[in-house]
Amino acid sequence: MKKYLSWTLDFLHLFMYNEIIRFSVFIKKFLRGPQMKKLQFVFLILLFCSISLDSQAHPLQLEIPKDVRSLSEAIEQIQPRGEILLSPGTYEILTTIELSKPLKIRGTGNEPGEVVLQGKEKNVFFIHENGNVELANLTIQNEGTFHPTPTQEEKAEFEKHSQAIANSAAVRIQTPFCKFSGCIISSVHSSGVVVERRGCRPVFESCRIENCGSVGIWLFPGAEGVYADCKIRRNSKAGMVYGGMGSSPNIIGTLFSDGLAEGILICGDSRGAISSEFRANAGAGICVQSSSASPKISNSRFYDGETVGILFRNAVGEVCQCGFYGRLTAGIRIEGPRSRVSLTGNRFGDKSTSGILCTEGAACMVTGTVFQNQKEGVGIQIEGENTRVQIRDTVFAECACTGFYIRDKASPEIMQCRMRNHRGTGFLIQEEAAPQIRECGIVDLEGVGFEFRSGACGTMMQYSIERASGPGIILAGTGTSPSIRDSRFQKISSAPGIQVQESANAEFTNCVFQDCAGDGGHLSGKGTSVTFYSCRFGDSITSCRNGVVFEKGAVGRFEKCNFSKFSNCVFLSDPDTEAEFKECTFHEANVGLRAANGAKCSLFAVRFCLNSEFGMMLQGAGTSSFLSGETCFVRNCQGGVKVMDGATAVLEQCELHKHPAALEIEGTEAVVTVRKTIFSENEVGVQVKNGASGILKECDFKYCGTGVAAEGEGTYTEMTQCTLGPKNIVGIQFADRAAGKVLECQIFGGRIGIRSVGAKTIPEFTNCTVKNCREWGIQLKDGGSGCFRKNTVQENGLHESSDVIFLDGSGDWDLSGSGAELILEENLPALETLPAGKVKRNRQ
Repeated sequence: MKKYLSWTLDFLHLFMYNEIIRFSVFIKKFLRGPQMKKLQFVFLILLFCSISLDSQAHPLQLEIPKDVRSLSEAIEQIQPRGEILLSPGTYEILTTIELSKPLKIRGTGNEPGEVVLQGKEKNVFFIHENGNVELANLTIQNEGTFHPTPTQEEKAEFEKHSQAIANSAAVRIQTPFCKFSGCIISSVHSSGVVVERRGCRPVFESCRIENCGSVGIWLFPGAEGVYADCKIRRNSKAGMVYGGMGSSPNIIGTLFSDGLAEGILICGDSRGAISSEFRANAGAGICVQSSSASPKISNSRFYDGETVGILFRNAVGEVCQCGFYGRLTAGIRIEGPRSRVSLTGNRFGDKSTSGILCTEGAACMVTGTVFQNQKEGVGIQIEGENTRVQIRDTVFAECACTGFYIRDKASPEIMQCRMRNHRGTGFLIQEEAAPQIRECGIVDLEGVGFEFRSGACGTMMQYSIERASGPGIILAGTGTSPSIRDSRFQKISSAPGIQVQESANAEFTNCVFQDCAGDGGHLSGKGTSVTFYSCRFGDSITSCRNGVVFEKGAVGRFEKCNFSKFSNCVFLSDPDTEAEFKECTFHEANVGLRAANGAKCSLFAVRFCLNSEFGMMLQGAGTSSFLSGETCFVRNCQGGVKVMDGATAVLEQCELHKHPAALEIEGTEAVVTVRKTIFSENEVGVQVKNGASGILKECDFKYCGTGVAAEGEGTYTEMTQCTLGPKNIVGIQFADRAAGKVLECQIFGGRIGIRSVGAKTIPEFTNCTVKNCREWGIQLKDGGSGCFRKNTVQENGLHESSDVIFLDGSGDWDLSGSGAELILEENLPALETLPAGKVKRNRQ
C-alpha cells in the first residue's frame, strides 16, 4: 500500500508542478463562465493535497550522513527544489549520479576541499534536461578514460568520439540551466566538465577546474554559459574548449593558468565574451582557429606564457582593453588569409618577444595600443605580401625594443603613432615591405629611428624624430626606395639625420633636417641615389659638420632645397660621386657646396649667400661642376666659387656679387669656363692663378675692384666678347708671367682698363675697345708687356683730343714701366702720330 501511495504522490507532484498551469491555460480557451470556475476550484484542491502529502514523504532538506547514508538515496527522497547538505568527508560515487529535477547540493565544510565526491571512470554527475540544479562547496573528482586532442584538424575524430568524451567527464551537463558555486572539479584522465547540448547555459561561480587529464571545460557545439571568478589551471589539454553552432559563453574574471596547452580553444561557428586572466600556459592563452569564430576579448590580462597570449588562426575577433606582460613569444598573433581582427586600447609590457604579430595574409586593425617598458623583442611585427594591417594611435613609452618590424612585402598603414624615451630601433622595414606611415613621431630615442633594408620601400608622411642618438633614418640595400614627405629630423646628437648606403634609393619631399651634430645626411656607395624636393637643412649653431655628405659613388638630386649653418652644406668627397641642384639656397655656412677628389655636380638657378668662406669650392683632379640658369652668389665672405688643384667647372648665365673674389681658379690643371655670367661689386671678379686656366665668354664685370686678375707662370686666361665696366678699378690685370688672350672685349668707365705687371707677362688683346677710363686705358707696369692687335684705345685719362695718346701717365697708354715688350699692330688711334722713339712697333 505504501509503495502505491508513493507512486501516486510522485504522479501528483509531476502533474501539479509541470502541467497544471499549462493545462489550465489550454482548458480556458474552451470553457467559459461557471464551468471554468468549478475546474479551477478542483485544481486548487488537488494542489493542496499534493503539497500536503509530498511534504511528509519528500522533505525540503536532507543532511548526509545525518538523515540518509548516501547521496543517491538523498536525491531519490528529496523534494524538488530541496537542498541536500553533505558533511565534510570523502564520498565514493561508484555509479554516475543522474540529476533530473531541480534541487541544491551543498557541502557544509568551511572550504570546498572538505567535501569530496570521488567517482570512477564515468561521470560523477550527469545533469539531464530537467535537472535545474545548484551545486556548491563540493570537490568533484573522477578517474576518466578518454582524452583526445581538441584541434580543428581532428573535428571528425571529435564527432566520432564525442559520446566517449561526455561519458568520461567528471560532470556532464545537458540541462538548459544549472549552477556551480565554490566547487573544485577534476578528472585524472578526462575532462572536468562537458556541457553537451545546444542551449545549455550553466553558471560557474568561484569554481576551480584543475588537474584534468584532458580539457578543463568542454562546451560542445551550441553550448554556452557563464563562467565567473573561476580558476582553471594545471590541465593537460586546453583549459576550456568551445565552438560550433553559435556557441557564445560569457567568461568573466576567470584565471586560466599553468596549463599544458591553451587556456581557451575556440573553433567553429562561435562567439563569446571573455574578460579573464591567463598566466603561464604552455600553449596560447586564447586560441581562435576558425573563420566563423568571432569572440570578443576584453579587459583580460596575459602573463608569462611559453607561446602567445592570443592566437587567431584564420579567425575573426575583437580584442580590447587587454594587457600582455612577461615572457610571451607574442602578445597577440594573427595569421591566415581569413583572419580579420580588431585590436583596441591594449597594453604590452615587460619581456614579450613580440607584442603583436600579423602574418600569412591576415587582416588587422590596431587602435589605441600602448607599449610600456617592453624590454626586448618587437612591439608590432607585420609580415607577408597579403597581410593587411591598419595601425592608429599607438604609443611606445620607455621601451627597449624594436618598435615596428615590417618585412616580406607587407604593406601596413600606420598613423598617429608616438615613441618617447625609446631605446632601440623605432621602425625596422625590410624584404620589399612597403608601409604607409603618417603623422607619427619619436622623441628622446637611443637608437635608429627608421631602418629600410633589403628592397623595402613605402611612404612616410608628417613624421618627426627629435633628440635621437642614432641616425634618424638608415636606408640600405639594392631596391630599397622609400618616399619620405613632410617630415622633421631634429637634434640628432651623434649620427647623421639620414644615412643612405649600399645602393639604396630614396625620395625626400618637404622635410627638415635641423641641429644634427653629425651630418644632416650621409650618402654612400655606388648605386645609392637620393632625391630631395623642397627640403630644409639647417642648424641653430654652426658647429655641425655637413648638411649632406656624398661618398663612394653616391648620387643625389636636390630641388628647391635650403641649406644653412653647416661647415659644408653639401660635401661630395669621392670619385664617381655626383649631385644635381636646382633652385636651391646655401647660406650662412662655412662653405655652401664642397666637391673634391673627382666628384661631380651640376647647379641650376642656385643661390649662395652669406657663407663665411666660399659659396662653392671644387678641389682635386677630376672634380667638375656645371652651373647655369641664373645661379647666384651673393656676399660670401671669402669668395663665391673657388676651383683648385685640377678641378674643372663651367659657369653659364650665373651672377656673382659682393665678394673678395667672386671666382677663384687656382692650381695646375684647374680649368673653368664661364659664359654669359655677371660679376658685380666684387673686389675681384675672376682670379686665375698658379697655373690655372680660365675661359670667359660674353661675361659682364661691373663695379669691381678688378674685373679679371690673372697671375703666376703657367696661368692662362682667355676672354671673348666680355664687357668690363662701368666703374671697375682695373678691368683686366695680368701679372707675374700669366698669359692669355682677350678678344673682342669692351673695357670702359673704370680707373684702368688693362694692366700688365711684371717681366714676361705678355697677354694678347685683339679687337678690343678700351675707353673712358679715368687714368689709363692700358698700363704696363714693372716690366709688364702685351700684344695688341686691332684694338681701339681712346678717350681715356686727361686727353685733349681722341687721336692723341699721352705717354706721361695721364692718357690711353702708360708705357712708363721699364723693360716693356710690345707688339702694336693696327691699333686706334694711329700710332704714327706719336713722337718718334716713344713707342716701339715691334718687340724691343
